[in-house]
Amino acid sequence: MEAPTFELTRDNFNLIFFQTFIKTKVQAEIPILRCAVPLPKAQKFKAKLITGAIFIIACHLVWKTQSGAGAIAAVIITYLSYFLVQMFIANKRYFIHESPLCEIKINQEQVYLPALLFDDRKPRTIKREDLLNVEAIWNFTRTKSGYDINDPQPRRAYLFSVIFKTRYGDSIPLNDWSLEHPELFKKLVEYDYPVTMIRTAKRGSPITVHIKWFFLFTFICTLIYSLIKYVI
Repeated sequence: MEAPTFELTRDNFNLIFFQTFIKTKVQAEIPILRCAVPLPKAQKFKAKLITGAIFIIACHLVWKTQSGAGAIAAVIITYLSYFLVQMFIANKRYFIHESPLCEIKINQEQVYLPALLFDDRKPRTIKREDLLNVEAIWNFTRTKSGYDINDPQPRRAYLFSVIFKTRYGDSIPLNDWSLEHPELFKKLVEYDYPVTMIRTAKRGSPITVHIKWFFLFTFICTLIYSLIKYVI
């Protein structure tokens, strides 16, 4: 099924963000969490290499101790370390000494975008006519009925990506964890800025995916440990 695309307006805003606690007063500034901003592929690969090294060290310690509890601890440490390493790299990469501000400011005439959102590491103050579009890719966290927006099952809108498209170039993508996106969209809609919502078929609850991978990873490591200890 093709993902529906529509313009976000005051009329349909609550259909998407109805499960989110929205403040009655529009925020003046929208903060960005630096450590949660998505990394480019090269930096993600670096995080994987570091995590791989941690995994090898953990396996070596388990081999030395021959401990089942140690094996489980090694799995947990390795899995969590990938996210912690990514957060550390992102926080370092997106902290810009010359322009440390990491907040989006929106008013009737212009939008201020911080330096961390652009590859040239320079902030932008975009006038209304120069902001071509704000493009968001999203889905609900849980849904049993595909694209039925009237599904009564409790859920919230999950943001996979949001990009500011301007006459001076596009911003890097932000995601659900890196900013308070309902407040961002509420303010954009309040001032009638163009926002395109693209609903994806991807499941909007990645935490459940991480849990499944974690248990699969634990099972594989436990199996390898058992083979080494009792069979080989």
